[in-house]
Amino acid sequence: MSQSGIVQGVPSGDCLAVLCLSAGGPPRELLVVIDGVRAPRLGRVDFSAGFSSNDRASADRPWAWLAREWLRTRAIGRRVSFTPSGELPAASTDGAQPPRVFASVMLQPRTAEASSLESALGVDLALALAAAGMVETSGKAPADEVVAAVAAARDAKQGIFADPDAPGALRNVAKPQVGSAMELFTALKGRSVAAQVADIRGGCQLRVVLPQDDHIGLTVALAGVSAPGYRKSQDSGDYLPEPFAKEAKFFLESAIRDRDSTLQLLGADRQNYIGTLTYGGRDVGLQLIKVGLAKYLPWSGARLSLAAQEQYVAAEKAARAQRLRIWSLPEEVAAAAASAAAEAASAVAIANASSVSASLAAGSTSGATPKEVDGKVVEVVSATTLKVADKKTVHLIALSSVRAPNARGADVAWADAGKEFVRKTVIGSRVHATLDYVKEATTVKDSDKVLPRKAFYTVVTSSKKNLAVMLVKKGYATVIPHGRDGDRSPDYDDLLEAESAAKSTRAGVHGKVSAAPELRLNDLSGKGDKNRKGALKQLHSTVTRRAQVLDAVVEYVLAPARLKVRLPKEGVVVVIAIAGIRVPRDTDAEPAILEAALGYTREHLMQRQIKVRLEAFVDASSTLTATVLYEGNKNLGHELVKRGWASVMRRSAREMSEGGEELISAEDAAKAAKAGIWKNYDAEAEAAREAE
Repeated sequence: MSQSGIVQGVPSGDCLAVLCLSAGGPPRELLVVIDGVRAPRLGRVDFSAGFSSNDRASADRPWAWLAREWLRTRAIGRRVSFTPSGELPAASTDGAQPPRVFASVMLQPRTAEASSLESALGVDLALALAAAGMVETSGKAPADEVVAAVAAARDAKQGIFADPDAPGALRNVAKPQVGSAMELFTALKGRSVAAQVADIRGGCQLRVVLPQDDHIGLTVALAGVSAPGYRKSQDSGDYLPEPFAKEAKFFLESAIRDRDSTLQLLGADRQNYIGTLTYGGRDVGLQLIKVGLAKYLPWSGARLSLAAQEQYVAAEKAARAQRLRIWSLPEEVAAAAASAAAEAASAVAIANASSVSASLAAGSTSGATPKEVDGKVVEVVSATTLKVADKKTVHLIALSSVRAPNARGADVAWADAGKEFVRKTVIGSRVHATLDYVKEATTVKDSDKVLPRKAFYTVVTSSKKNLAVMLVKKGYATVIPHGRDGDRSPDYDDLLEAESAAKSTRAGVHGKVSAAPELRLNDLSGKGDKNRKGALKQLHSTVTRRAQVLDAVVEYVLAPARLKVRLPKEGVVVVIAIAGIRVPRDTDAEPAILEAALGYTREHLMQRQIKVRLEAFVDASSTLTATVLYEGNKNLGHELVKRGWASVMRRSAREMSEGGEELISAEDAAKAAKAGIWKNYDAEAEAAREAE
C-alpha cells in the first residue's frame, strides 16, 4: 500500500527519514531505504570534538558525501510517496531509532500545477540517482531503466564512478584532540559558520556537522533555551519523554534537520558547545520559546546580545500568558505562582529588614533575594560566601557555580587560604552582586536535616573583576558540574577556562597538599591554664619593651571594645580590650546604644587589617588592653567615646603610653553634646558630687 510523507532528514545517499502524517494519531517517522540501489556508505562522525573521543568515528567510502548531498539538496523538506516492499523493526525501544522500510520512492513535484505527465507523477528517485551516477544497483532485481542508467554512469566515470583517489572523493574530516574544546571554541568564536543538524538529541541539544570547516562534528546546546527532553527512568532504565518532549523534537526536526543552517558558537561547558542556530533567517531557539515548547534559560542566555535577550524574555512572557504547551502544565502554573510569591516575600523581607547596624550587631542577614546588591563587604564567611551591606541592610551572598574546599577535610589548608585571599581582596570594598539562581530549601537524603533556601550571585569587585573567576584561577575553588539545564553562572565559560589554567599550573587544590600554606598560630584567646597566662604576659613584656606597634587582623568582634585578633608575625591569636574606656553593659544602657556601638565596630573592623599598640596586661582577668588604629589612623577608643557609646576610665587613660588625654577630651565633648549614654548628663550635678 502506497504511503506518503515529508522528508525531514537524509542519513545517506540512498536513505530518507520520512515523517508520515496521520489524521488518526501522532506523526510516525520511518527510515525509507530506496529499493534496488545502493550509495557508498558514509562514515560515522564523532560529535564529541574537543571533549572526548568515543572511538566510533569511521571514514567514508569514496564519494559517499557527494551522493548524500545530491539527494539531500533535492529531497529535504519535499513530499514523497513510497510503496514499501519490506520492513525491519526499530533498533531501539526509546524512539531514538525509527523503523526501516525498503520501498520504491517517488519525489513529488513542488507545486500542484504540473507541466508534464512526469512532473505530475513525480520523480523516481532510484532512476534519478542512477542517472546522476550517485548509486549502483543492489538488492532485488532493479528496473531495467535503473540498470541501464547505472551502466551508462559507470562507463562515463560519472559521480561515484569517478577516480576514488581524486580530490573531493573523501571528506577531510578533522579530529580535534581530546581536551581542545576551548581551543576549538576560540577558533570558531564570533564566526557565522555553515552547519547541518545531523540529529536532535532531545531538549535543545543538537548534533551538528560543519561542512565547510573540515566536517567537524559538534554537540551544541541552544543558548538561552531549555526544552523538555528524555529522562532515564530509575525503575526501567528506559529513556522516557518529558511532557511535550516529542513535540519539541518534532518541531526541531521539521525545521532544521539536515537543512543548510548557520551556527554561531557563544560558549562551551564541560560537555557541550553553546550557540545559536538560524535557518531561513529565523532564530531556532526563539521560535521554540514563541510556540511554548521551551523556556528562557538566563545563565545561557547571558551570552546573547541584549536585544536578543529581550526578545527571548518577551517571547516567554507571551507564551506563558497564553499558557501555550509547557505553560499549560499544572506544575508550571504552580511554579509561576510560587515564583511570584517568592518575589513578593523577598520585597517584604527587604522592606522589613533590620538596619545595617542592627543586622551587624545581631550577626543576621535579611533573608531576601534581591536581583542586584550594590554594597560593601562586611564579612567573609568562607571563600565562596560573603555578607554584603547595602544602604538598608545586610545580605548573604553565595558565589555561583563554584565550590570551596571542605573546611573540615584534607584540604582545610586550602579552604583557609581561599578565605584569606577573598578577605584581602574584598573586605571593606564595594562590590556589585547580580542574582543568577536560587536553590530552594531541600531535605538531605536519608536525613532530617534541611538545607535552607540559598541565593547564588555573580560578584564583581571594584576593579571590575569576577571574584569567582579570580578564586578558581588561584586554585582556591573548583567549578561545579551542573546538569543539562541546571542553573549556573552566566560566566561559566570563564570559570572553566580559569579552572583549566589552574590545573595546568597545578595551582591550589590541583597541586600537592604539602604545598598548601599553613597558618601556624598559637590560640591564646580562650580561657586557658597558667601556660596561656604566662604566654600573654611574655608577649606583653616583649612588645611593650620594644615599643612596637603590631600588625593585626581582626578575627571577630566580640563586643564594641573587645576584639579577637590575629598577630601574624607573633604567631598568636589573642583577645584584646580597648585601653582606657568602658562600654556600658546591657543593664546600664539602652539596647539601641549598644546595638549601634557593636554594629559600628563590626562594620569597620571585622576581618580588617589594623594596628595594635599594647598598653597593659590585666592580671586578674588575663586580658591584654591596647590602642587600636584602623582605616589609616582612626583610634577605635576615641571613635566610641566621642559618639557617646563609651565612657573613659580616667585613671587608666592617664597611665596610657599615649592618647589618654585625647580620650578624656573626647568624653568631655560627648557630655557637652549629650550624645549617647550622656543624653541625661547634668554637668552641675556632676560638679556637686565631685565637690562632696
